[in-house]
This record gives sequence, structure tokens and C-alpha cells, in this order.
Amino acid sequence: MIKKSAHVTEYAILYWLLFRAMSQNNKDASRKVFIKVFVLTVLYALSDEWHQTFVPGREGTLRDVGFDTIGALISLNLKKRSV
Repeated sequence: MIKKSAHVTEYAILYWLLFRAMSQNNKDASRKVFIKVFVLTVLYALSDEWHQTFVPGREGTLRDVGFDTIGALISLNLKKRSV
């Protein structure tokens, strides 16, 4: 349970950081920016899990990508409400 909540938290933070990097300010937050950042976050989650398949003792799973995506969605919803 702790590992899965870490996935959610890490990817919520990643989404927030990417959002800050891609929008000049909160007034610049268009629908395109929200979607672009979400797609980048999910693609990073996929690439991270794929990378883990090459590391001895680790395994990459789509379930973890799902938890990562949940973190991004939580951050997306919180960010949309604050704008």
C-alpha cells in the first residue's frame, strides 16, 4: 500500500512540475496545456516501467502505470480547480 501511494504522490508532483514548466503563469493554462502535460506524464510512466524491465530484480507493470496515471489525474483536477 505504501509503495502504491508513493507512485501516486510522485506522479502527482511530476504533473505539477511539468505544468509549471509548460505554462508561463496560471492565466496561460489552456486545455491544451492540461492535456499535453497529462500525456507527457503518462508517457514518462510507461517509459519508466519499461526501463525497469531491464534492471535485474525489478519488474515493470502496467498496474504501476495505472497508479502513476491516477496521481497525474489527481494533480490535473487539483490544478484545474485552482485556475
